[in-house]
Order: sequence, then C-alpha cells, then structure tokens
Amino acid sequence: MSAGLARAYAIAGRRDSAQRALHELKLRAANRYISPYGLAQVYAALGEKSAALNMLHRAATEHAFELMFLKVDRSFDSLHRDQDFQKLLKQIGFPE
Repeated sequence: MSAGLARAYAIAGRRDSAQRALHELKLRAANRYISPYGLAQVYAALGEKSAALNMLHRAATEHAFELMFLKVDRSFDSLHRDQDFQKLLKQIGFPE
C-alpha cells in the first residue's frame, strides 16, 4: 500500500512527497520484504525509467507474482516502447 501511496503522490505531481515515501519504502526494505514491482511502479510514475526497469529486472529475478500483470499494468505505459522492457517481457515468457 505504501508503494501505491508513493505512486499516487507522483501522479498527482507531488514529487517531493513521492520521493519521501519512496525513501521510506527503501528504508523499510532493509527489515522486511518490499516488492521491487511496487518500487518500479513508483519510479515509472516519477519518470525515472532506468530505475523502474532495474526494479522490474529485480522483480523478475525474485519471481515476484505481480509480474503476471506486467504487460497490461498501466503503470508501465511509458516503458512499453523501450527495448529493455520488451526484452524483459520475452524473458518472463509473454507472447509477442
């Protein structure tokens, strides 16, 4: 839920609030599991494509269940044309 709130801040243009929430998520990740998929959604909403892709690759490595939604998740619309994103879809096993 915290990732959802951070993403909502980013979408609403409240970049500082989104970055603060993201920072808090990263701190919590030291003691408990925080899905890299959720972090990727926040980074994508902030327009940080490289960081979003890095988190998606980490999610794939960790076999995060949320990846089953990757191809249709509107959070990543800005990444769909990126070659690295397309390679990731193939790597995960999505048909073209």
